[in-house]
Amino acid sequence: MTLGRWKWPGLKDHEPFPGEKKPIMKAQPRSIPPQMKKDFNERVLVDFDKTIHAFSKGTQDGTIYDNPLPGSFEALSRLDVRGFRITIFTARPESQSEEIRAWVAHWQGMLHIHFKFDVDCSKPPAAIYIDDKRFHFTDWLRDYLAIDEQLDGQERV
Repeated sequence: MTLGRWKWPGLKDHEPFPGEKKPIMKAQPRSIPPQMKKDFNERVLVDFDKTIHAFSKGTQDGTIYDNPLPGSFEALSRLDVRGFRITIFTARPESQSEEIRAWVAHWQGMLHIHFKFDVDCSKPPAAIYIDDKRFHFTDWLRDYLAIDEQLDGQERV
């Protein structure tokens, strides 16, 4: 069986994996609603911690304690002027979304740099994701070694 350029040893196309009873079916193409396409093309998703909020001391007690990263508000303002919808996303609990909104509004006032934005505790579709984790996935065969190397030495749970 082939997945892209990756060959699974001993399996032919549409043959079941060991232990499976039914053959694997090809996925049927789905149409994407026009509004979803529009949202996807216009939205820029930006992670909050270590991308906008400096987060220099780590999680601490869950408070938002730090200054913005230099240049973050200027860049978001430029994206807003260009017509992109900015969504700040976070892995923090939904209960902190209002605190994030207030923190951004406070710094907009302090820096005199304004832009429209939403806050989301999920990861909706977007034209681009801006995050501090820095791994661009292309395919498993090529990327697994790079992923393993990047995680090498990190504590595993």
